[in-house]
Amino acid sequence: MAVSGIAGAAYVSDEDFGDLLALLFPDPEARCAMLTAYMDESATPDDEHPMIAVGGGVGTGLQWERLLRAWRSVLDPEGIEIFHTSEYESPGGREGSIYKTWPDQKLRDFGNALIRAIQDNKPEMAFVACVPVFEFNQVRYPDGTSRHLRLDDRYFLCAYLCLEQISLWAGNLFGPSSRITYFFETDGPHERQMRDAYKVIAQSDSWSRRLKFWREPTLSPKDGQPGLQIADKFVYEGAKHASHFLVGNPPPQHTLTLPDGTKVWRTRYPTEQLVLSGLDVHTRMYTAQDIEKVFAEWKQIDET
Repeated sequence: MAVSGIAGAAYVSDEDFGDLLALLFPDPEARCAMLTAYMDESATPDDEHPMIAVGGGVGTGLQWERLLRAWRSVLDPEGIEIFHTSEYESPGGREGSIYKTWPDQKLRDFGNALIRAIQDNKPEMAFVACVPVFEFNQVRYPDGTSRHLRLDDRYFLCAYLCLEQISLWAGNLFGPSSRITYFFETDGPHERQMRDAYKVIAQSDSWSRRLKFWREPTLSPKDGQPGLQIADKFVYEGAKHASHFLVGNPPPQHTLTLPDGTKVWRTRYPTEQLVLSGLDVHTRMYTAQDIEKVFAEWKQIDET
């Protein structure tokens, strides 16, 4: 089963976006992937374990249409055109934004409304690939250079790992002929790395088949493809979840004690609610050993 995709990026109004999706995705089972990148550098206890993450959501055209309409129904009454999760979630991010003036109850109500929009209009999957910085640094030479020529940037590696997650899922579900169209944020701080990752893959037919590319990914600003705002939410939550997993002594207000007495960081409320609603959130954290295996796979692919 081949998977359809969107041919190009262009700004469209919110009113026309659903009609555009219906035109470009006449098959209600067609799937597209929307990805964005997020780096956790917030001034929180998570700084102990900084995390690199790339992720997003995969769903049918119909699923995205319904979800995006629900998403806009939360943002529009507040006059918010583009939602950035980091601006909303952290006190530092709220400085200089509309959220700075909101009382705590309004902040909670707004966040819960966004969660409900996703819960009631779920895509099929959410994928996040996370690489702890300390794990990444273990596979580099002492002078900081890469032990693999293609690993010149952490986001390059993370983008590949996330694309691999999605392609394995699509292949298992739809067979080896399945294809996916990807969306990445343009004008973001890591646009070059995303473009470079695609160029490397596109140079090899075996790489393209492995990662299920239908055509060159579309790069668009978050207002041109509002699904990227939802991908931003997924990757933020995934990065936080992975970073919290590594914390050995979480703050008391965030601590969950397991039956054996082990204290762990309680799952963040948005992630918990999305999972309980039935959304399959696939977050994977990669170790240095995992990255070394990727190097071996790349070498084998290059030799085919």
